[in-house]
Amino acid sequence: EIKVIEGKRLPKADLFGSSDPFVTIEWDGAKVHKTKVVMNTLDPTWTGEKVVVQVPCEIRKGEDPPHLTVQVWDYDRVGASDLLGEAVVEWSTLIKPKRARNELKLKSAGGADDGKGKKDAGMLAVQIRCMGDNGD
Repeated sequence: EIKVIEGKRLPKADLFGSSDPFVTIEWDGAKVHKTKVVMNTLDPTWTGEKVVVQVPCEIRKGEDPPHLTVQVWDYDRVGASDLLGEAVVEWSTLIKPKRARNELKLKSAGGADDGKGKKDAGMLAVQIRCMGDNGD
C-alpha cells in the first residue's frame, strides 16, 4: 500500500509563484493512481490518497525487477499539465515488511545539474506498507 502524504519545496510553475500540484503513481509503467489537485501551494498535503499494488516477493533470474514511479505535476486549466518532478521507488524498498515513511527526493529535467542532467525538484513524502496475503 502506498499512501501519498505531502510535498515540500516543489518548483514554482504558475505565473504568481505557486503551483497546483497533483501526484500520479505508476506501477511498472502503468498508471494506477492520481491524487486530487491541491491549489496554489508549493507544500501540498493530501489526505486519504492511497493505492494498493501487488508486489512479487521474488524476482526470477534474468528478469528486471518492477518499480514504482511517482510523479508530481502542476495542473493547468488550459493545455497539458507540467511535470514538476519524479522519483523511482525500487522493488527492494517495496518488499520491506514494515510501515515506513519515505521522503522521496524529486528530480526534474533542466536547471541546476546533479551530474545526471536532473535538478532538485523538492520532496514528496509517501508511506509504504507491505501487507501479507490476508491484507495485514
